[in-house]
Amino acid sequence: MRNKLQAVQDVMRRVGKHPADELDTDGVSVAAHVERALDDANLTIQNEGWWWNTKYDIEVTLDANKKAEVGRLETDTAIAITAATEANPCVISADTTNLRVNDRIYISDIVGMTELNDRYFRVLAIPAAGTYSIDEDASGHTTYGSGGYTTPLRTVYHVDTHGSDANVHVTRQGEYLYDLNENVDTFESDLKINYVYNRKWQEIPDAYQMWIISLAAQNFNRNYIGNGGRDSVLQQEVMESKRQAFREEIRVSDVNLLATSEMQQIRGRPRMPDRRIY
Repeated sequence: MRNKLQAVQDVMRRVGKHPADELDTDGVSVAAHVERALDDANLTIQNEGWWWNTKYDIEVTLDANKKAEVGRLETDTAIAITAATEANPCVISADTTNLRVNDRIYISDIVGMTELNDRYFRVLAIPAAGTYSIDEDASGHTTYGSGGYTTPLRTVYHVDTHGSDANVHVTRQGEYLYDLNENVDTFESDLKINYVYNRKWQEIPDAYQMWIISLAAQNFNRNYIGNGGRDSVLQQEVMESKRQAFREEIRVSDVNLLATSEMQQIRGRPRMPDRRIY
């Protein structure tokens, strides 16, 4: 299994660039552009939902307002806050080791500047290690006193009801579920759901890492280099790595392809006299 730097180096080799010695996240170097291509390919593939980034039969407990909150289904370790400025934008002092620009976070338990508590924000910038700004004008807020936590949130791509609640037609509306059957954002009881969510690079199985790397190399070559001769080779790599990932999905998930809803739908369609499905 490759770490993020090794993955960037693999992409750079595939597109004919000298591999970088270190990451340049959010920078302007070739390595930084390659890392962004890798992140884009990662998003494209994880968004599909696989055995390793899907959770099934999860119960969501309604809050006091009978709403089903899904924004915090997947979180990372909370980070202690040591200061918050009354400014626009608000600047938070906390460990930024595991934060990146545009990350979604949840803030809670602050004493003093309570206007920030129990709310979702996005990281606007990380001007220096130990501080980050958020999308909040805090110039009129009360003065920060002490404490508080920043909880980094993992992206939840898709949510659907499950089991006995499968007949409840829902969609995500902000950080909560919305009942499309009743056209309301409240529910009568807790819900069983399935959801697809973002996994960190080091948590992605090898076969899928290779698929992401191959796709990132192809996209980078097409968008930044334009080497037509190399494109056909990279396309073959994408197809082969995708095939290997699908084999892994079938093996681990123990999928019976003939029993999938897609296959049952095809088998149930009427045929033309020459046996074609329409």
